[in-house]
Amino acid sequence: MSIKPERVQFNGGELSPWLEGRTDIAKFNKTAKLCQNFIPLAEGSLKRRGGFKVAACGAEGDSIKFSVCPNPPYADVYLNEVKTKNVFVTEGDTVTIDVYADGFEPYHTEVTVSADKPDLTVTLNGLSPVVTVKLAVEPPWATVTLNGVNATETIAPINSDIAYTAKYHHENTFYYTEHGIVHADTDKTVPITLHQIMDMYNGFGSWGKINDFIHCTYVFDGTKFEKCFWIKFENGCLPLRFDMTLDYPEVIREEDFLLGCSDKVNSVMKIDGKWQGVTVTEENECFVWKTNKTLQVYDKQKLAELNWPKKNGRFCLFDDSYDGTPAWGGLYVWKNAKPVWIWKGRENGGR
Repeated sequence: MSIKPERVQFNGGELSPWLEGRTDIAKFNKTAKLCQNFIPLAEGSLKRRGGFKVAACGAEGDSIKFSVCPNPPYADVYLNEVKTKNVFVTEGDTVTIDVYADGFEPYHTEVTVSADKPDLTVTLNGLSPVVTVKLAVEPPWATVTLNGVNATETIAPINSDIAYTAKYHHENTFYYTEHGIVHADTDKTVPITLHQIMDMYNGFGSWGKINDFIHCTYVFDGTKFEKCFWIKFENGCLPLRFDMTLDYPEVIREEDFLLGCSDKVNSVMKIDGKWQGVTVTEENECFVWKTNKTLQVYDKQKLAELNWPKKNGRFCLFDDSYDGTPAWGGLYVWKNAKPVWIWKGRENGGR
């Protein structure tokens, strides 16, 4: 009788079948030809493998996906007494089908599944006369639901109501969602047009799109202080000045737009009776306003005389309680993390 030596170490890795007879090499006694349902450990011993985690139930290789398409599309479908519109079966299996919808006669049948006809369309008979309702949506690739189910066409009992929703967005192109009720009093096709957000608000014309909300700064016209939103557009900047007691501008002065404004310009100042774009900075505890031709400096004494706005006991150039972001074709502004202003375009003003 042959003697089989005991093996206690299995961390030698995998050997080629060509080395099965090489009992003289060091790794031979650290390997096994077949290790089934065990996992080698780094220390050399083995442990039983764990159980498998169920990720999903998939179809077998020879299974057929059998589907039922009901009309109306929002009808409830039961296959083999389970609420579903699809089931995986083997060719020749029998499937029990039940379909229900309010206002229609229940449908019941049994079918033998064939690979040639994996789909079945079931049209219910109405308890009263039925009509066909179709939604013609523009753009045609919009997502449409009828009574909560994706579809653009349905039958319905006469004089019933059908709830619809149509929506679409793609990358940076957004449309307003349309929803409502269609009264099914006769066969009809209902046109639905989704409005693009930029089209609805006429955009900002020659200014281009909004690039960023830069900040809210304080400005002085010689007699009073004002807040000023500094908004960066594709083709320039717009300073929106408004009263210190307000949270947002109530008047849009389009004539203040600075076409081709430099990125260095970040505020405005009244010079010779006219508002001009300036670069404002804080240097050596002084506020400095610069243009290509002028320089204005206010030290602490001057700021105190003007009663310049303070925060935490220090004079400040900016009101950092504001934040804003361009979105959905317009500008959304928050103050202390609460929304205070939405601006949708030059023709729309703000609200």
